[in-house]
Amino acid sequence: MKISPTKMCNSCHNASAGDDFVFTQHYPVLSAAKGVGENIIPENAAARIATAKVKPVVGKWEASVPTPENLTLEIPLTKEALFKYLVSGKYKEYKNQEKELHSSFGPHQKLGLPVKVFINDIAAESLKKGNEEHPLGSVIIKEMYNKDKTPAGWAVMAKTHDKSDEGNGWFWYEVTDSNDADKIAAIGNGVEGCVSCHTIGKDMIRTTFPLQ
Repeated sequence: MKISPTKMCNSCHNASAGDDFVFTQHYPVLSAAKGVGENIIPENAAARIATAKVKPVVGKWEASVPTPENLTLEIPLTKEALFKYLVSGKYKEYKNQEKELHSSFGPHQKLGLPVKVFINDIAAESLKKGNEEHPLGSVIIKEMYNKDKTPAGWAVMAKTHDKSDEGNGWFWYEVTDSNDADKIAAIGNGVEGCVSCHTIGKDMIRTTFPLQ
């Protein structure tokens, strides 16, 4: 097993963890325990005392650079058009897709809940070649599901530039409701919360390839 550099762990936990570097949002026991006891960490004492619910970190899930306009990809990049595309299921035509749902190991879904990944031909060919930098037009779509395997939204990443530029060259999107386009968790280029976790992958792609 390859051990990740400390800075990669820190960047992901700093941007995405619900509470003081800990992913409390994925562990019900830890979430329920927030604010309990006398040994409250000074850095987040106010938040702990105010509520036991995880609060989003402002700015971590917003675009840090502009998303290119008038760019033609396999998927649209505007909020309403992308949601409509995902609901249509057109991405299910991708030849490279996981055969079955499997448990999530990341923050796109509560730990252990089902997900399924779809990769377009551009990204798949680049992954097959082992490229260090994936080409413009690479797209990966992850379906997210509830415990009962009903749809629970999508996570999308799309390469909008020739260069990754530390994640700024990627468009990031996540919606947490398959029926509501307004339930946006992240959208735009260079979203820090997305980049910080994906930086560990080869040019931001963490999905193991070939897909199983």
